[in-house]
Amino acid sequence: DPQYAMMKQLTAMVAKMGDLKGAAEVAASSAAADTTMACDDNGDKNNLMRPVVKAIGMNVSDLVEVLCGAQNAQLFLKFGDNDTTAAANDENNEGGDIMAAMNLNDGGEAKEEETVTVINATKQAGTLSTLLVSCAYGLPLQTPSYAALTLGVDVKAPKETHAGFAGRCVDLAMRCLGRDLDMALECTVTTSSGTKSKTDDDGLTIDENEKENVRCFAERTGGYGNRNQIDAYYRAKFLLRYLAYLTKIGIVAAEDGGDQSFLGLLQMLAQAATNAAQASSSANSNEEKKRALGRTSRVLASLILSVLPFAMNTSDGDVEKGLSSDAISDLVDVIENNVVGQASN
Repeated sequence: DPQYAMMKQLTAMVAKMGDLKGAAEVAASSAAADTTMACDDNGDKNNLMRPVVKAIGMNVSDLVEVLCGAQNAQLFLKFGDNDTTAAANDENNEGGDIMAAMNLNDGGEAKEEETVTVINATKQAGTLSTLLVSCAYGLPLQTPSYAALTLGVDVKAPKETHAGFAGRCVDLAMRCLGRDLDMALECTVTTSSGTKSKTDDDGLTIDENEKENVRCFAERTGGYGNRNQIDAYYRAKFLLRYLAYLTKIGIVAAEDGGDQSFLGLLQMLAQAATNAAQASSSANSNEEKKRALGRTSRVLASLILSVLPFAMNTSDGDVEKGLSSDAISDLVDVIENNVVGQASN
């Protein structure tokens, strides 16, 4: 299968890019050739980098050149309509994925009904974008190299055919983040008999009383017995980290983009945590609902706090990248006053 062989080759190249052992070996050989790590006479800041960081940077640069070559770009960077198979399917469909059907209403007049549009997010993003996002939430120790590769390919990719690579990575990361937030905040567990609730992917159903018992058990135990919830929480955590690194290198707006900025995303999560915490203390909520809402507020607050160290402002000359200290302080204050304070009452 050519597609499988290409994906295997691409995965191997990305894995080698951030391999710490290989980078350490390169760094050791470089250090043996040049033992001075201070700035040179021209004040070259690259000499202040740790050798392993410089080695990974060289790996990223080399991989960008390979992926963005005139021939390789058509193979490794294809996305959406660049996939000839997808394009052929759309031509046969006469109108693509959005179709409209004409039915008659009670008065005999024609009315238009729009069918649901199914979006294949990975196909839209492309193979490399999908691989980078999956690595970001699955192999977080190499997140800086994934962010660097995102920027490098975005800059070097052929503009006529493959522009907007970083934007596709961000779009897919946000879709995955939404999916994982939904999973992390749900209470879908497996019963002792092995039967799953209706919301599971396999579509199995159980009767209403059993579903209620499962829901109540999940709320009483905080959902800790559900491995999928825990996995989704960590994926969301690492996706936020990837987005934080993209913010630090200028791909994602830090604060100036309003709701579309990284700060806007964290403020939205903080507001959701606040709303859940306040609702959990409402007299109109029963005990199980209070516990579920309280857990939701703490999960969201934890996600925000986990990413702040990676989003903190760093100066590059006169240019500041990342979230300002005031913005971070405001987020911490919101969580301390509305989430931690509610939990301690």
